[in-house]
Amino acid sequence: MMTALLGWMRSLIPVQTEIEWGAVASAAGALITHFTGWSDIHEALVVIMAIDYITGIAAAYINPNMKLNSKKGFAGFCKKMVILCLVALSHELDMALGQSTLTQPFVVWFFIANEGLSILENAGKAGLPIPKKLRETLEQLASEKEEKGERK
Repeated sequence: MMTALLGWMRSLIPVQTEIEWGAVASAAGALITHFTGWSDIHEALVVIMAIDYITGIAAAYINPNMKLNSKKGFAGFCKKMVILCLVALSHELDMALGQSTLTQPFVVWFFIANEGLSILENAGKAGLPIPKKLRETLEQLASEKEEKGERK
């Protein structure tokens, strides 16, 4: 009984790695809040970005024509960080212009829409049914990306 209690108490004390990740997460949260003027649409963007990342991994795992690739995964993560930098830049532009909502809402909503399309694309790659009109639109966007050499 005492051993179990001591084991439980030890589990409450964070190990060094948890402390480091906690510090990184806290610093990132503070910076994001300061530089983006955090609101509900920012939270929605971050959640949708996470869903996109997870559905991309799931699609690569489910689809036999795809494979998990850590380099592509890291590149996707880096793209998400660039999106957050652009949101921060739009916030700073708004502040410099003395406006609270001049450019930032447009930037955030653009990326929410972009991430939503990516989630639909991932769902299709995972074999989920997508309405015909949406599928045709996604195929058209994919072919345009391919023509420009922007294929993932």
